Amino acid sequence: MQGKSGDEANLGAESPDESQPAIDAIPLAAGLLWSDRRILLPLFLLLLIPSLIESFFRVSSISGLMGMLVLQRTIQLVFLLIITHRWINRLRLKPQALAAGTVIRFMAAGYLAWFSLISPLMFQLAETDDQSRLVGLFLMVPVIFLWLRYYFYFLPIAFGIKGWREILHFSHSLVQRNWKTPLYTIAAPLGIVGLISGLIYAPAPDGRVAELQYMATVTAEFFWPMCCYLSLAYGFSMIGEREWRMLQLEPYKRDRFETITKGSPGMWTSALRPRNGVKLLFIAALVWLANKIQLETTPPAPEIKIVNASMNDDRVTLKLSLSDERYHFRGFQPVHFVLAGENRHLVSVELENVRSAIGDLPGLRFELPSRFSEVDLTLTFKTNRSGEALSGLKDLYLWYRLSKLAKVDLSSSATQQVSPNAE
Repeated sequence: MQGKSGDEANLGAESPDESQPAIDAIPLAAGLLWSDRRILLPLFLLLLIPSLIESFFRVSSISGLMGMLVLQRTIQLVFLLIITHRWINRLRLKPQALAAGTVIRFMAAGYLAWFSLISPLMFQLAETDDQSRLVGLFLMVPVIFLWLRYYFYFLPIAFGIKGWREILHFSHSLVQRNWKTPLYTIAAPLGIVGLISGLIYAPAPDGRVAELQYMATVTAEFFWPMCCYLSLAYGFSMIGEREWRMLQLEPYKRDRFETITKGSPGMWTSALRPRNGVKLLFIAALVWLANKIQLETTPPAPEIKIVNASMNDDRVTLKLSLSDERYHFRGFQPVHFVLAGENRHLVSVELENVRSAIGDLPGLRFELPSRFSEVDLTLTFKTNRSGEALSGLKDLYLWYRLSKLAKVDLSSSATQQVSPNAE
């Protein structure tokens, strides 16, 4: 935008015109999506790159995951910038080229918003004591408040407004007209993606089937385009008539929006309604609850054999031999091993260490390398008893989640029985 600084200062100062009915943003979002259907496929394939890399190569290291998150956020911001600038230019009286300064401000604000949201979560993960976790939880309160307050930060930047004070004022003025708008933009995407993903994972919730994992990865990426177009539609619809003219956009805003919405499938409009999104979220929660129950009760895919069991004070060390010719340990996580009685009364307090003959691999307790079909593991458990109270246990078993695998005999180093594996 090439307006004067005085014009920028006045943007967002307009009160909503109560003499006219509010513009329904949902049909507008469906219309924007339908109009962009020819460019969405290449943009969507671009969005898929980080998730497919992470899923295919099974990235598990902290540095690798952070790299994928940064790459994903970068591509998401590029996607949002492309569609926002495209539609602003289509609504302008005179289209303008995308300025370098606009790109820099857009990306900087996007990274800042993203980092502010994930930093409290990272703080919680980095600390182990309850007090630090509580601090991280409390940090989420101001972060969410600011996120809701300045949810439409991207729109004034894309319009070419340069001053950060004016950008924040403009974005806040849109939310002021309906503070629930940010929630409206994510309700339907969450419901749709949550339900479809839950149904995809239902046959194998632990992720052992690669094809289902890839399908769920693709499905998850639909969230961002839907959320972006809904945010864009809500933002456009809440700009007042005077602001619309100051931004040098086409006159007759309502007529222009009606033209955009014509021809879009009615099913799209219905699916993007927030109330329908809430209904889908409720159904998705039931599906994921069923998946969680199945996940906890399904035996692990690998065949597991206890080769040796030993103890030292309150520590128990198990040497295991694992074989998984079919799934190559996909979805299998050693962190879910526990020592417990016949009725799963816990004996182990913590799985202290997971080692393997294949080398010192990071994140071994959460994921085994898929290039192997046979692996030997050494597990070290800290238990809630020691000495004879531990060695004298006659009903000590190795469990994986809620599946009892094999009896553990601490008085003998003989080979133990093979666990039942799931087909």
